[in-house]
Amino acid sequence: MPLPKLNVPSHELTVPSSGDTILYRPFLVKEEKVLLMANEGDDSNEMVRAMRQTINDCILEPTEFDVSGLPLFDIEYIFLKLRSKSVNEISEVGFRCPECETINQIKIDLSAVEIVKEPDHSSHIELTDSISLVMSYPKIDSMAMQEGDLDNPETIFKILESCIANVIEGNEVHDPNDYTKEELSDFINSFTQAQFLEIQNFFETMPKLSHTLKIKNPETGVESEVVLEGLASFFT
Repeated sequence: MPLPKLNVPSHELTVPSSGDTILYRPFLVKEEKVLLMANEGDDSNEMVRAMRQTINDCILEPTEFDVSGLPLFDIEYIFLKLRSKSVNEISEVGFRCPECETINQIKIDLSAVEIVKEPDHSSHIELTDSISLVMSYPKIDSMAMQEGDLDNPETIFKILESCIANVIEGNEVHDPNDYTKEELSDFINSFTQAQFLEIQNFFETMPKLSHTLKIKNPETGVESEVVLEGLASFFT
């Protein structure tokens, strides 16, 4: 006599960047094992692969859904919601009080965490009167890069290179894929400081996983606002 099959619930969510609705199930013990092993291995590339595979396995509809082409903030949002339905909607995070420096445990309702979009954010960057960039958002593969040293110029340039979708010169559109890495690197190295700051602003203001909490000092009663950003902030 075969063992019984367990029914697994399904849930819907809206992909922030596209507005599309997907149907997903919680991750099971087999997927959790893969995530735990990747986390214990302390290899950022392995963790990215495990996260990508887990999300793809848990998406029920559309059946051909592939997370590889999604912006990183979509990936973080989907994984956060997936984790909340798989483990617990409440996550407890240790956070240092900005007033007294005491580390307090804060409970976060993951179902209330959303993607925050800056109203003045634009993916179109004017470099000169005749040359501009159309930017794309970092993808899941750049997550491994960000685990490295973001103060390292080489890491920053790699992320930047991967996010230039088009270079527009007058009526001509240049596709970065048509050029060598050396040519693209030379182009980026020719930016002025002001132009590079415009690009930096694109990354700083792009949509992000964010949640604002209010923390009260139990001794003074002073209330402080704390902003958590990025997937890792909700599980540390």
